[in-house]
Amino acid sequence: MSSYEEASGSSSRFGLLEHELKVLKKEKAQEKGALQRCLRNLTGEHNTLQQTYPASVRRTEAMKSELEGMKAERDSTRLERDALKKEMESLYVGRDEMLQTNDCLLGQLSMRQCRAQIMEASLEGVRITEGLGELVRGSDQDATCSSIISGLPWRGPSRWFRLS
Repeated sequence: MSSYEEASGSSSRFGLLEHELKVLKKEKAQEKGALQRCLRNLTGEHNTLQQTYPASVRRTEAMKSELEGMKAERDSTRLERDALKKEMESLYVGRDEMLQTNDCLLGQLSMRQCRAQIMEASLEGVRITEGLGELVRGSDQDATCSSIISGLPWRGPSRWFRLS
């Protein structure tokens, strides 16, 4: 091989290497641009997150405290409900006692009414008996009236049957 051929071969090889170098530089520049765009996007997202994160944390904390308040309110409502249940139960017991007392009073009242009716009937019986006694005194059929009086369904004090 001649030196010319060697020189031209090396120059063509050099040209190929130069061309490859240019292509690689171009690819590197494109990749660098793409990486810079990615970096800018990531930086923008990072900045956005840095700005929104504290607000998000504050919202989360506010929501947590609101939730705690709601839990406390729920617990106090439960306590109030339990107290009202106990009060209602005591009212039911009181009501039942009042109903029993009322029934007892009604029973006493009806006993009094019964006694009053019995007394009234007794007085009426005395009047009837006295009337019969007067009839007996005024008539000769003493034995007949006595048998009528002794056949009456009620028995009262002996004063009811005063025939003399």
